[in-house]
Amino acid sequence: MTVKKAKTTKKKVMKDTWKLTTIPLHSWITFWVLVLATMALATVCFSSAFKNSDGEVDQETVAAFQAIRQSLETQVEDLQGKVSERTDTAKGRALLNDIIEGCNLSWATSTAELYYSYLEPTTKVRASLPYSFAWGNESYALNPIRLGDPSNDPEVEFGPAYLNSCLVRRDAALTIQEKGDSPNEVRASLRQAFPTLAIRERTLGGVTVLSYTNAADNIWPNRWQVFGRTYMYTISSHGWLTDAEAVKIIQSLRVEN
Repeated sequence: MTVKKAKTTKKKVMKDTWKLTTIPLHSWITFWVLVLATMALATVCFSSAFKNSDGEVDQETVAAFQAIRQSLETQVEDLQGKVSERTDTAKGRALLNDIIEGCNLSWATSTAELYYSYLEPTTKVRASLPYSFAWGNESYALNPIRLGDPSNDPEVEFGPAYLNSCLVRRDAALTIQEKGDSPNEVRASLRQAFPTLAIRERTLGGVTVLSYTNAADNIWPNRWQVFGRTYMYTISSHGWLTDAEAVKIIQSLRVEN
């Protein structure tokens, strides 16, 4: 397996510009249920359901259904009001967008509190990536993602920060590749390079996943190889990303038209 070398880059920061739009899951589900119900009622209102045996429209029934529709629309507007833009609560922190030098910096690595919906522009692959506003330190806040080297396969880094040889890096990455070798071929290649490597194989959401920990890789020792229907995905982690979190990401992967 090829190990990417860490590159030292200049600091690239922005001040107080980062925010995310979030909505509680139960409110999101209720929102769409109400939208669909409103659409259904609107459709019924223009059908023959309100006509009597003489073909005339029953105005009283129409008025009753319009009142129900108005009630649903009011509830939808109320739920729309629950959508909020969350911003960093520690004012004055710089937004960290790139790898920086920082031997004496410490970084928070708490559990993720929400998920960032990322859409890769070339492949149109969407993924839900874990994120927390608490990640960072007194001086820096972390962007939900950091884009990798554009000359390679599409890659996005995410997760909390950690120190690697005095370089501040992100803990995890998602790489998207064209479909190539089969799971058997990849497994055989890994076993040839690392004979003692323990490889776990399973099926998640109808796709094959190979996962393993390679102690010889000091940057991305933990890997999940996902053999999707259109692309092959590699989820890598320095150590923070758990298998449960990786599974959530795998289950969120989809190609949008």
